Amino acid sequence: MITVTASGLKGRFGQIMDQARREPVLVQSHGRDTVVILDHVEFTRLRHLEDAYWTARAEEALKSGFLRPEETIARLQSRLAAADAE
Repeated sequence: MITVTASGLKGRFGQIMDQARREPVLVQSHGRDTVVILDHVEFTRLRHLEDAYWTARAEEALKSGFLRPEETIARLQSRLAAADAE
């Protein structure tokens, strides 16, 4: 991944877009990482991966069942009490 400054991006935007089609480009502003420019196909692939991950997590939750409100409150109170004891 290449790195460019925000001010450098302004003067070479077309070139940076071409580079981002090949590999992600990290943009820094005031010495800090701020954004990454990447190819739309890669962005879409990452979004699909994330969607698949959360779908799988939701399906696992459905299989394991849900807690009743009273059980949820009891578990939260137990965790809070444990955290306070630390």
